[in-house]
Amino acid sequence: MRDLTEDSNYLSIIQDPFSKSCITSVSTHCFRTSIKFHYQGRVEFKRGNTEGTQKFVASSFKDLSNQMDIFIKSL
Repeated sequence: MRDLTEDSNYLSIIQDPFSKSCITSVSTHCFRTSIKFHYQGRVEFKRGNTEGTQKFVASSFKDLSNQMDIFIKSL
């Protein structure tokens, strides 16, 4: 097993993907159960070989859109 504290170059392959320029996908999904509608969203990122996803859950499409808009503008 590698000692990562001795090989700082090994860790340099991890790159923070959470920036506006690294967004690869923004998606929303609405589905209905027998009782109510559910709203979910995702913002996906990729930078080099590092990927990340921010998920959102809301009670309405408007709330979901607002959450995602605020998040993206904050990057």
